[in-house]
Amino acid sequence: MSWADCSEWEFFCYLASVEGTVAATWFGLIVTILGLSIALVQIAKARSAAEAANAAVSGLKVHLDGVNLAYVSGQLNTIIVATRSNEFALAQSLFSPIKRSLRLQVRVMQDGLIDLGVINRMIASVDRHLEWGRSGGPKFSHSVMHRSLDELLDIVTGWEGDLESAAKSEK
Repeated sequence: MSWADCSEWEFFCYLASVEGTVAATWFGLIVTILGLSIALVQIAKARSAAEAANAAVSGLKVHLDGVNLAYVSGQLNTIIVATRSNEFALAQSLFSPIKRSLRLQVRVMQDGLIDLGVINRMIASVDRHLEWGRSGGPKFSHSVMHRSLDELLDIVTGWEGDLESAAKSEK
């Protein structure tokens, strides 16, 4: 059927004609190519947005880890000052939330240099000495407790340095 066979201007008759079929095919091809182009552009934008989001999450993670370590470092220093003043109850209350932060940080860092068992032994040593200091126990030793606190502080300071290095290398 051709366009000439149609008696009057009828849309369906035109579409059924050879000329109409060819025109509809070309129109469909153009719409398909246009749709594909738009889809490819959107895929590229989505990929770029996902990469930017991943970079932002990584940066935020480093920042939050740094803030947590700065808090722990400050609290450890406060505990050292409190124990030198024989304020063991205060030191115990400050040390309590730090224990969890230290254990979590070992898992976050996952560098293999510091074992969770080592951290747990240091925490247990400080806990025991804080309790002995508070109760006046004969086994209490300022030097052993401060050595454990200094070792924990050294580890935390190392983690802070590692985070700063990681943040600089990502930029």
